[in-house]
Amino acid sequence: MSNPASIGLLPERSTSFILSAISGFVDTAGFILLSGIFTAHVTGNLVLAGAALAGHHNGGVFVRLLLFPVFMLAVVGASWLARHSGACVVRRVLLAEATAMAGFIAIGVCLDHPHHHFPDHELFMIGSVAVIAMGIQNALMREGLKTFLPTTMMTGNTTQFTLDLAQWIRDPAKARSNGVSERLHRFGNVLIGFVFGAALGAAGAATIRFWCPCLPLVALLILAVKTPKLEVTTES
Repeated sequence: MSNPASIGLLPERSTSFILSAISGFVDTAGFILLSGIFTAHVTGNLVLAGAALAGHHNGGVFVRLLLFPVFMLAVVGASWLARHSGACVVRRVLLAEATAMAGFIAIGVCLDHPHHHFPDHELFMIGSVAVIAMGIQNALMREGLKTFLPTTMMTGNTTQFTLDLAQWIRDPAKARSNGVSERLHRFGNVLIGFVFGAALGAAGAATIRFWCPCLPLVALLILAVKTPKLEVTTES
């Protein structure tokens, strides 16, 4: 499968920024709306589950643990879809993510309570579709946009950005000549996108609650519409 340098009319940098903003938005909005559940950085749920157990408080522990295999199944399913989508791989995976995002909105709006507290089974229902959406985006980066930087897991991006920044500070001329400056722009782009999305997600969750993911849903649909069929080559 070929690795596109851009999708549709958007270059890699713009697309990476948008996808990073989407993951930051959903992760933050989900954390606020779902009693501290991570939807993009799902490994954080394992930490929170362990902390809750250590404090002899089991609220939401099993929900957090169950969301981990949900995420894994979403990645497997999206990976299968990508590998069987031919030239429409990126578009179909984006549409699958948009479908999950729409489910996040619909289920969240239907189950939302005035007191903003969900029993575990409702928390799992709402959290699952959000986690599925982010699992699909993870698979998209692995299977359809392999040349792009990760847009949901920011720890590795932050590490590389920090290392390159330190090198640039030590020797700017050398950093420009060996590609460090270019990497700074690429990694900085996705980090800024994630933070930007997180800020929007926090504001949206605080004001319009489960209607706020309509913004990333629209962004996903626009990306899908602008994505042409890609040439596919067989890897040896």
